[in-house]
Amino acid sequence: MRIIAEAATVHVTGRTRSEAEASLGGKRAGSLEGLALEAAALPGRLVVHHCDHSNDAETERVAEEIRAANRLDILVNNAWPGYENMIEDGDFTWPRNSFAGDGVPFVRIPSALIQ
Repeated sequence: MRIIAEAATVHVTGRTRSEAEASLGGKRAGSLEGLALEAAALPGRLVVHHCDHSNDAETERVAEEIRAANRLDILVNNAWPGYENMIEDGDFTWPRNSFAGDGVPFVRIPSALIQ
């Protein structure tokens, strides 16, 4: 929010649209809607993009939307499926479990390479 407070335009992506969705199933708080509400009083501009970065088509769509804006000063790529479901029989497993299958190593890499 600090950079928006300095009148910058910031694009943010996320899978969770609303705080109601964020609270389902014990997920952590935080949503695109919540960010937009927080940024509304600041002098900058927040552009939200609903996107699941494990879906290449969604990631490419967001990249095209940002390209269409004709300016990108800073890119922060923080796509990560998380550790929440990576516990089997009480132990942390990496990356060989039912959740990690093809998700963990591949979410960040393709998303980071789209130019």
